[in-house]
Amino acid sequence: MPTILLADDHRIVRQGIRLTLEQFPGNTVVAEAENGLDALEMASVHNPDVVLVDIAMPGMNGIDLTRALCAADSRRKVIILSMHTEKRFVLDAFAAGAAGYVVKTATPEQLRSAITAVCQGQSYISPEVSGIVLQEMTGASAAPPTRLTTRERQILQLLTEGRNAKEAASELGISDKTVHAFRAQIMRKLDLHSMAELTKFAIRNGITTLE
Repeated sequence: MPTILLADDHRIVRQGIRLTLEQFPGNTVVAEAENGLDALEMASVHNPDVVLVDIAMPGMNGIDLTRALCAADSRRKVIILSMHTEKRFVLDAFAAGAAGYVVKTATPEQLRSAITAVCQGQSYISPEVSGIVLQEMTGASAAPPTRLTTRERQILQLLTEGRNAKEAASELGISDKTVHAFRAQIMRKLDLHSMAELTKFAIRNGITTLE
């Protein structure tokens, strides 16, 4: 009888997931969060067994939220529930500590199977993306793309969501000079040359979401 926290920035999606879970006895949704930061706080308050996490959320994206949730409690199970089926999202999710990856086109029964599997200490991968993980395990995939550190991702998300350097620095407890230095470092690493290009990259890679 797992307790579940839903983290998705669309209310209608959360309501749909809740209704889906309530079809099956034993699942209890203890809280809902519309962004990553709220989800992290609610997890510490409600201590859910399972957290269903969307990737693109404001404040803190789902990959970084997954990493933070697993660091706070290694027993907590995180399932990514996303529309994204691209390789970079799937691999980043499992690298961050996710126990499962379910695409939003999944059936209610598949979502139930995912929750059951992770609660039993197993992993669950939707059939639509299972081939990606198999390729990685067999070494058949291409070289991995350039990856940003957690701090780089945090700063990129804040800047592309409209914070200036001073505001981003205040939220992260660092100096605005450090934010500027990280922004330059991110641009060099990604070979991008403007905030417009950074924003496109952040949206495409699920680091930020702009309504």
